[in-house]
Amino acid sequence: MIFIQNLTLALVLLFVLNSSFASERSCRELDRGESISVDKSSAQSKSGVKQKYTIKKESEGVFTVYFKINFYKRSNLEIRGIDGNENTPSAINEVYRSRFQNCYDFKQKYLKDELGRRLRLMVYDEDRDVDIEIPPQLQVEISNIKRSNSKLINSEASCSTIVHETMHWMGLSDEYEEKNSILNPNLFARMFQHTLRPREEDEDPKYAYDCRSVGRSESIMVSGRSLYLSGDIRVLDSGHIDTIVYPNCTSKNRIYYQCVSNAYRTSTDHGGAGCAEVPDICKTREWTKR
Repeated sequence: MIFIQNLTLALVLLFVLNSSFASERSCRELDRGESISVDKSSAQSKSGVKQKYTIKKESEGVFTVYFKINFYKRSNLEIRGIDGNENTPSAINEVYRSRFQNCYDFKQKYLKDELGRRLRLMVYDEDRDVDIEIPPQLQVEISNIKRSNSKLINSEASCSTIVHETMHWMGLSDEYEEKNSILNPNLFARMFQHTLRPREEDEDPKYAYDCRSVGRSESIMVSGRSLYLSGDIRVLDSGHIDTIVYPNCTSKNRIYYQCVSNAYRTSTDHGGAGCAEVPDICKTREWTKR
């Protein structure tokens, strides 16, 4: 009995020490050239959105984020640019790895916050990226789905959609006003998280996720269209980059975590389980800033 009690105590202490180490690691500043791998499921992530990436600090305020992606498709899906005889897993990966990286490079200049910090997105290459922690594996299906999500990408998805969905892999939540019904495929996978969501109604629409905190119009999590604006546009705020640079760190991201707790909740008036109580700042368009 004493042995079992001691073993239980040792396991509890080990859990506490591991949790403290993980928390300390995620909250501290990275050294120049240092990288950390982040692998949190949606249940483990404090933003409620999975985090699967490696982040490296290149210099002060400049970070590179790597994604290890396996692209695949259903056998009956035809993809433009790939000959039917060459429609192999390796060909699919080659085409979409290149397509995603081209989009990342094309939109990189917009990925900055109001503090001047910048993100560079990279598709991981095991031969090239030997000086970083290996990112966790992402499985992404190429599909003919009309509305892409972080697991299913339309085969003809725009760069703005690709960058938006990539942000979900880093733990960022949607910030747009939902205008689709329960039948939308992007919502269907989540329909059992709360009570049944309402369908659209012509005269008095009661959309799902009406508890959500909405971001500023230029945010990449509100609309990818901001990536096509001219001028010195930035599509990220300090709260976004803090969430990525300090993964699962409550002391750095408390307001962000509180506000996004409503991202996928629906009010009782709209047929849902109700909204969580959040600080007043979550009802403004400034909540994604420090």
